[in-house]
Amino acid sequence: MTTARQPALDYIRGFALLGILIVNAPAFGWPLEVYMNPARATVALTEADRQVWWIIHTFFESKCLTLFAMLFGISLFLVGQKDDPATPVTRTVRFRRLVWLAAIGVAHGAAIWVGDILLMYALCGLFFVLTIRTPHLLRWGFVAWLIGGLMVVGSGLILSFVPREELGKAISGSDGLNFADTLRLMQGGFAQSLHANFVMWAMSIFSQIAVFAPKVIGLMMIGLGLYRVGYFDPKKTGWHLGAVVVGAAALAVIGWQNLIILRENFPEPQIYGSHRAAAEFFSIFVSMGYASALMLISRVPVLKGVNALLSPVGRMAFTNYLSQSLIMTAVFYGGRGLGLYGQVSLSHMVPIVLGIWLFQIVFSAVWLKAFRYGPFEWVWRCLSHGRWVAIR
Repeated sequence: MTTARQPALDYIRGFALLGILIVNAPAFGWPLEVYMNPARATVALTEADRQVWWIIHTFFESKCLTLFAMLFGISLFLVGQKDDPATPVTRTVRFRRLVWLAAIGVAHGAAIWVGDILLMYALCGLFFVLTIRTPHLLRWGFVAWLIGGLMVVGSGLILSFVPREELGKAISGSDGLNFADTLRLMQGGFAQSLHANFVMWAMSIFSQIAVFAPKVIGLMMIGLGLYRVGYFDPKKTGWHLGAVVVGAAALAVIGWQNLIILRENFPEPQIYGSHRAAAEFFSIFVSMGYASALMLISRVPVLKGVNALLSPVGRMAFTNYLSQSLIMTAVFYGGRGLGLYGQVSLSHMVPIVLGIWLFQIVFSAVWLKAFRYGPFEWVWRCLSHGRWVAIR
């Protein structure tokens, strides 16, 4: 017996998944340091690039991943809702799903794209499932999230102790390759780009997990805590109106800090620490505002068609996440397609992202008219259950 789908979770997840792509776009086309500071790109930063950066970092960066992590916690809970409490954790479908997700995450990160989040989510999920019955889930979730945020900002503040002339070297070496080597290898053939991707992933994955895991676990706990108190019920109009107002105020603060970053021309090391504080600690309120706005829209007949477009994308989030990596690496990585790594400015990435958004909205809707699950969702489900599962 399958748990009934909850439409709000699907269209919110769809929105988050599409937003994640525009945030990740620079990390597909440039080394890590350009993702963090676009002024380090070898192509001139135009006014259009600066405006696009402000839009991405004000409206999408941190907000969509926050939503995705919160919804992942809810999904893990729903997957194991029917499990017998007496069943050992290691024998549950939920546990097998996470183990297979970790395996897929390793393959994805090592061979396809360095920015994989699946392994992080799988490992955090294994810890999170131990907390599902924890009293005061929201309270402890906010504590973990706050600790995680302090760790992220704190790791950026540590760079203030690095001599300025050594800062570029410290940043470019954080993933195992310097800037020039990364460009050379990623613009080379398939074997070279595969080697560079693997080195960057292998050298950065454990530090990323160490820094970001508390925040991700906290967000999973917050998501489930909000779900349990009824936050994701579209009928909670008062709650959602309040969240939209608070989210708008938080968005204004983040936008203001991003304007300061632009005015100061991406000052280092501040953009990794103190100038990142607003995005790190206020994005969760923007995320909740977005979720609430979508739930309010679902109750307005002339607007709810927006959610109808997003729902199939959310139902196929696993497929769409992996296909984003396959498409974007085919566009940018050497030996896999167009090989445009290190050549496309931020503003010129926008049409590419919009094209993928359109493709995934249409493809998801068409696929789900014929099939019950997305292709990768179906494979994941078969592996987790240890048997063939009907896809129609």
